[in-house]
Amino acid sequence: LAEINGELSGYTLIVPAYFKNEKIYTDSLALFNISSIHYLDKNTLTHFKELYFISPMAETGNFQPQNLDKLRTIVRAKYNLPVSAKKNIYISRAKAKRRFIKNEEEVVRILAKYNFETYYLEDHSFSEQVKIVNSASNIVSIHGAALALLLFAEDGSSVMELRSEGDKA
Repeated sequence: LAEINGELSGYTLIVPAYFKNEKIYTDSLALFNISSIHYLDKNTLTHFKELYFISPMAETGNFQPQNLDKLRTIVRAKYNLPVSAKKNIYISRAKAKRRFIKNEEEVVRILAKYNFETYYLEDHSFSEQVKIVNSASNIVSIHGAALALLLFAEDGSSVMELRSEGDKA
């Protein structure tokens, strides 16, 4: 979407119907110049007279740095992000539906000694999540969507990814 943002106003974007009920999707789509969205219901057949789509920009699992820069520019402009990161943050999964840290109380206690603040991203809108990560100079969390937000961290921010013992990923 970042790559074709300037052309989105002339087309209808097709997304799964559940996007309209999940604030993370509605908030993130609001970043772009989308004039019309069609919500595609599950188990339905939809006919389109014309359908346009862009070809893949990279192999799955890879990215184009210039495209990420475009996305970063769009987000920074929309959310008016500051340019100085100063906080130490720990992104907890305690309120998540799955994938937890078994000894989280101990982790939080240790990180508190180093002035880390604990955040539960489930309690925040997409824009707030972006601002939290953008405000951090040091970030600790487990692998997952929260770390995808690193795209919005300031250059020079440090990240510690917590992993299970024996994890070979």
